[in-house]
Amino acid sequence: ILKFLHRDTRKSRGAQSGGFGRSGLLPLERLTVLYTDNRGIRVLNRRFRGEDLATDVLCFDLSENGKTWADIAISAQKAWENALVFKTPARWELKLYLVHGILHLFGYDDKKKSDREKIHQKASNILKKISKDM
Repeated sequence: ILKFLHRDTRKSRGAQSGGFGRSGLLPLERLTVLYTDNRGIRVLNRRFRGEDLATDVLCFDLSENGKTWADIAISAQKAWENALVFKTPARWELKLYLVHGILHLFGYDDKKKSDREKIHQKASNILKKISKDM
């Protein structure tokens, strides 16, 4: 997945700054994924982003000294809730959040509505491509 994302984001994003995907530090040496519930991700969101609310995914680029390390926290509870809302399998939502988190590590942002739509579409497209190959 990371090789595909690296190749795909390099093609589509060019030489924009931000994210370790364009810093020349790939391959990612360590990626830790934590699956938690809304309460757990809310604690992390409050502690590290100052936002006291549950979210779907949080990313932490821990790279230093030429080593590319990252942590991603995913709310499995939020995935289940959104699966019911969007009528998708919860497994799809969990995979979508993982790809979404990796895109954040590559420098994609979702602070503005237009950026949220782009990153969601990008994550969905990548997940569909990967699913075809499996």
